[in-house]
Amino acid sequence: MWLSHVALNVSMHDTFYVIAHFHLMLSGATMTGIFAGIYYYFAALFGVKYSRIFAYFHLVYYVGGQWLTFLPMFWLGFSGLPRRIHDYPVIFMGWQGMATTGHLITLMGIVFFFLMLLDSHIEKKVAVYSPLGNPR
Repeated sequence: MWLSHVALNVSMHDTFYVIAHFHLMLSGATMTGIFAGIYYYFAALFGVKYSRIFAYFHLVYYVGGQWLTFLPMFWLGFSGLPRRIHDYPVIFMGWQGMATTGHLITLMGIVFFFLMLLDSHIEKKVAVYSPLGNPR
């Protein structure tokens, strides 16, 4: 809705705002939906329960890292930083550093996802095949 306004579209179109919006709202939401589907069908796919503690860490680190990565990019876009430059003014160094830290936190979330897969298969807790009384 923000970019549908003509005056704002002209001023924001070639900035980091578009990058942040695309990656957070489309890519981040898509990956969150894929992870939700994996967790929902985990017992049906693998026959074991998933490790809840690693799944919790995955959720917190992944979502927190996504927001910490792309929220500074919204502010960079509001400040008018163009998106196709290789060097930027030093005043934006803090926002860029925050986005880099968020990316590393997101990668830690992905590591927790793979640790969840590994821990689930090591523990081999028996899965419940009739959730809420409905057999699968």
